[in-house]
Amino acid sequence: MKSIANNEVTVNPNPIIAGEIVEVIYNGMLAQANTKELYLHAGVGLDNWKDIKAIKMNYQANKGWVANFKVNNGVRFNFCFKDSAGNWDNNQYQNWCYDIKVNS
Repeated sequence: MKSIANNEVTVNPNPIIAGEIVEVIYNGMLAQANTKELYLHAGVGLDNWKDIKAIKMNYQANKGWVANFKVNNGVRFNFCFKDSAGNWDNNQYQNWCYDIKVNS
């Protein structure tokens, strides 16, 4: 199981495989602002997001803000983050995007 990480976001596993559980860990600018609630705003698709969800993240002292969920289908998994005050971290308008592989 391989993960992709930078100082702000970790995605595990990578590549993402349709039907499997994905873990996203966030320690970006919203986390550093001591937010009380954080949401992963996620969808699938190339240009237009589909199956959009707001997934409430849980804070874990040893990791940061964590969300675990199943990516059922799609070509690309796209996401950004939103706090309870309405502030967004969208990776400087690029979002975070990962291709989804179909388990064969």
